Amino acid sequence: ILDDAYQHLAIRRDLNILLIDAERGLGNGSLLPLGILREPENQWVRADVIIITKTNLAASDSVMQMLKNELKVNCPVFKFSFEPQRLSR
Repeated sequence: ILDDAYQHLAIRRDLNILLIDAERGLGNGSLLPLGILREPENQWVRADVIIITKTNLAASDSVMQMLKNELKVNCPVFKFSFEPQRLSR
């Protein structure tokens, strides 16, 4: 798994995973440095799967539905959240 490899098309890959932060959504729709997106919208179609992260921190399921509608892709979209299990030293 490589972070930020989505835009490096020369890298051989088996699977393209696009991550979206549920708290931040698509931001203002602009690419870095003006916005939070690393890829333009027309490149999202290369995703084999989309994972919406931090869903436990998002406002509601309506936010999730809005994100799914905005993505306009034909691949599986999954929700992901962190849940602490225990504290340790």
